[in-house]
Amino acid sequence: MIENASLQPGATQAIIKITLPVVKEKHPLFSLTRVEVSYKKNVMLSTSFTEAVMIENECREVSVVLNNLLPQTQYKCKIRCFNKNGPSNWKSGFDFETTDEEMNELKQEENEEIE
Repeated sequence: MIENASLQPGATQAIIKITLPVVKEKHPLFSLTRVEVSYKKNVMLSTSFTEAVMIENECREVSVVLNNLLPQTQYKCKIRCFNKNGPSNWKSGFDFETTDEEMNELKQEENEEIE
């Protein structure tokens, strides 16, 4: 039930920007109320974590920040939406890898020198 999602991984966090669909019927039962993102390391038997964001005023884009990630680690991610009827099916396929901490520090230093 999401239209699109883009990932911006860092070394210890990732930002997921989720574009929500336009709800054709303006009825309280169909209005989206929440987005959930479930993520875990891409290894067998790893623990899943979930971040939830409430949707206000029929907004079309929501950002979810995943914190406390490990550098240079692959993660599996899935997203679902909620309305008053309950959750949608999970949409998976949003796998990502966090970056190297040293590379991020070098890029930040370069950006500070330019400014």
